[in-house]
Amino acid sequence: MAAKDEKTIKTKLEKVTVYLNGAEMTHTGSINLTEGTNVVLVKGVSSKVSRESIRAQFSNGVKVLSLGFETDRVTTGTRDSIRMSRISDTISAMEKEKRRLTMVIASLEAEKNTIQSNSNLTQGQNNVTVAELTKISELYRVRVAEIYKQIFLANASLTDIQRLTARYNEESARLRNVVKVELFYQIALTVHAPGPVTTNMNLKYIVGGAAWAPQYDIHSEGIDKGIKLDYNANLMNQTGEDWKDVKITLSTADP
Repeated sequence: MAAKDEKTIKTKLEKVTVYLNGAEMTHTGSINLTEGTNVVLVKGVSSKVSRESIRAQFSNGVKVLSLGFETDRVTTGTRDSIRMSRISDTISAMEKEKRRLTMVIASLEAEKNTIQSNSNLTQGQNNVTVAELTKISELYRVRVAEIYKQIFLANASLTDIQRLTARYNEESARLRNVVKVELFYQIALTVHAPGPVTTNMNLKYIVGGAAWAPQYDIHSEGIDKGIKLDYNANLMNQTGEDWKDVKITLSTADP
């Protein structure tokens, strides 16, 4: 069939009948067809559909000739590429700063060790007066204190950078996960139209990933009071299709 004969029909999920295990989906839609053979594509069908259960009817004399079935991957969500690029640049800059601070700390540690070694050597020399030794020791003490201070500040900066990097990595992961590829199916209905016509389609099929179970809530205001029984239902929809604003019927029958 030529690609020009394929037409995608926009459908609406009108009704869902939920069974204790499974559900029947009813879609409706309208489409213009040319005379002869046409291929009508129905997209966004749950990946949990039972192929054998698919039933399609068209109005105005349009007849279904055959039914095909294809995988249809749907991408949802939009990545904020500008924000992701900025986060990547920021993380790269922070990694560079981490390397610089690490080298600064290593240099300060080396200087501190050298000063301590020289201090020990100076104290062991006999030709150094007490006054000179006191002056040298004071210089060493001041410089070592400054080194400890710089090492402390550099380590604090490293901790801040590591915390910020973790936060930016988490945000980057969230932005990547915004885009999801979901697996749906596409139904291809080959139909014959008696002439150029606008036809209404009614499509039904059974899916898994849906169920309901009764839930009872018992209320009593006291021992001498009556008992009130509320009958509710827990509904599960893992079909991948949105049931918002759809008429839902619960049934205890088999699909």
